Amino acid sequence: MDHHDLPVSSIDGTGRQRYGRALCLPVYQGSAVADLTIEELDFSGMRRMLAMTPNDELNSLGCLQFATVLGRRDVYQLRYTDVRETASGGGVAQTCGRFLFDDKTSFPKLVERFGDHVAVKTTRLSQEFDYQAYRDQHGDKVLPVFLVRKRQEVVVFTADERPTPQPGDTIIALCQKGHTIV
Repeated sequence: MDHHDLPVSSIDGTGRQRYGRALCLPVYQGSAVADLTIEELDFSGMRRMLAMTPNDELNSLGCLQFATVLGRRDVYQLRYTDVRETASGGGVAQTCGRFLFDDKTSFPKLVERFGDHVAVKTTRLSQEFDYQAYRDQHGDKVLPVFLVRKRQEVVVFTADERPTPQPGDTIIALCQKGHTIV
């Protein structure tokens, strides 16, 4: 994503840095929920935070922590792994970030879909190869994450905001390593 001038990094509190390394990202070693992390990180180029760990509570707490700096609109998390009941007996408990992708993609769903072989691919849409052609060609083999508009405006694909890609836009998506993206 460097060629789009979109700086991306990863925070890893486990020491394994599995996904950050797999996606060739710089990795900050620490916890997303620690006050020290907020103090040490350089927020000058950071505009959004995506919490994508297998731990639903950690994702929510990370969003809560980063919302103090970035604002709630720009913190995102995966859908909960299971349905959370509220104290009144119904619905989903309050979230701290906006749900990424759609209303059904949780960490286990990502693993089921991509396994450990995830890659990031970009596709620039054109009049000849528009979003419908992209979806027809790739179907469920890709999961759009960002849409980069012609003006370098970045939109995140979320459950509550599904951007409509246009010719000239670039889609940044997750896919399985080895899947060819046109």
